[in-house]
Amino acid sequence: MVAALRLSRFAIPFMALCAGVHPVAASEGNLVVNGDFEQPGRIGSPPGRTMWGARRDKVLDHVTCDTPRPHGGQARFRIRHPAGTAGYLVSAPEDAIRSREDMRYVENDLVHDLPVTLTGDRLATTLLARSVAFLTLTREPPPRQGGKTGDASIEEAARWLHAKAVAMIRASRVTMASGVAAFPPQAGAGYSAFWLRDFAYQLEGCRDAFSDRELTDACRVFVRAMGSDGSGVDCVKFDGTPVYKPGFGTMGEHPVADGSPFTVAVAWHAYQKTRDPQLLAEVVDPLVKALRAVPRDPRTGLVFIRPGGWDRCPYGFTDTVRKQGAELFTSLLHIQACRRLADLLDAAHRPAEAGRWRGEAERLIPILRTTFWDARVGLFRAATVSCTQPDIWGSAFAVDLEVATPEQSRTVATYFKNHYDEIVQRGQIRHLPGGVYWDAACPRDTYQNGGYWATATGWFVETLDLVDPGLADRTVINLVDDFRTRGVSEWVLGPRTAVMNYLASATMPLAGVRTLCARRGTHPPGTRGVSNVELKP
Repeated sequence: MVAALRLSRFAIPFMALCAGVHPVAASEGNLVVNGDFEQPGRIGSPPGRTMWGARRDKVLDHVTCDTPRPHGGQARFRIRHPAGTAGYLVSAPEDAIRSREDMRYVENDLVHDLPVTLTGDRLATTLLARSVAFLTLTREPPPRQGGKTGDASIEEAARWLHAKAVAMIRASRVTMASGVAAFPPQAGAGYSAFWLRDFAYQLEGCRDAFSDRELTDACRVFVRAMGSDGSGVDCVKFDGTPVYKPGFGTMGEHPVADGSPFTVAVAWHAYQKTRDPQLLAEVVDPLVKALRAVPRDPRTGLVFIRPGGWDRCPYGFTDTVRKQGAELFTSLLHIQACRRLADLLDAAHRPAEAGRWRGEAERLIPILRTTFWDARVGLFRAATVSCTQPDIWGSAFAVDLEVATPEQSRTVATYFKNHYDEIVQRGQIRHLPGGVYWDAACPRDTYQNGGYWATATGWFVETLDLVDPGLADRTVINLVDDFRTRGVSEWVLGPRTAVMNYLASATMPLAGVRTLCARRGTHPPGTRGVSNVELKP
């Protein structure tokens, strides 16, 4: 097992290591294929750090330093400890403490806390080469073993999930050709571009994991990548090339339907955290143009995908699903984006325009209810022409946005409770009711056509909580238990897990958990800074 973390702008002043492994040559043992440490580097400790401990433990071959860009935010090192050795790598010897195999070590910082995982194999840690003085290392007792959730609480699960989400976000960081920090959907080498909606979902659940500079830079990347007509992207390649359609431009004839709403979402989150007036002045007019470019039915204002052929992909987490006609999920995203654009216009001292966009959101709500609500089933339907199946995710999101009426919200919640075993696996949520599949999509019982995803868990538990708070809590606890046991996957189905270290699976449930905590008057994770989160492996 190898544990790897990337810490943007931060470095560890002292690392305590103790893991028993068999000796491996540095050229092989410190290299992870398709990992985050693929550039062979020099043997020895990185600049600013020294090996500390007994002379017999100071083995240069146990430390490899990868420095393609020394002191530029990219330098990293990997450390290996064979059995029977117990040295240290330090930049502040006066702060060092003795490591023990039965202890857990945590790096503490005012902004970020990330766990040092001591494994039975070797410890691989990705770090910067420059030192920051205000980081310290403390020792804490080991966590309770066994993985049982019978006496766990949603608060404990949420604290673990928040810490995990922050760690995964920091581990995903990639520097684009422009020097801007990108955060692709997966921690690892699985994605070769900066995806808009996935980044928006990272912000939705874990905005505090990013620096102000990272947020403003990323916002500018996506706003500047908009098409000449205002269309938002699907993703931006690391070289800066915009891609407007999923499948790197191969799916559909026109830009993906959700690009503009998610562009607004990224800008809204960036401004909410930074309150940067210069950023606001730069982006607010392009965002107005973006929402005007959303493909809508001129009669209703709902997001519309033209029937016949392959007009465009809908909401990106259903981009393989050939929805046609009015489309529920992106219409909900558009309503949310109208509200958020109004917030930004208010901040820009343009109240009349803000009022018009807020009014547009309110105008669409009763139209959406009439168009998509199926009272016989107790759910909203996904579209009006093709792929009109009842939409579990969309129904939960409608409740989250308070687009559903209170009566509709309780009806959806009751459906979730009564059909729980059909639509939930290990805290993860199916797109459609049990046994139901899309008219046209990817193969059945895979991916978006039968897989179970954590992306929707937050909206789901927020809805389920209306009729069964205990089951809502249990869903979050089960999700975290699965993550701790099998890792954080994009989707699962029975024993199958797919796309490990998928960020939206860790970040999006946190948004729903915050709503639950707010209803109950408890402190949700991620609102007072990560330093208040208890970290567990």
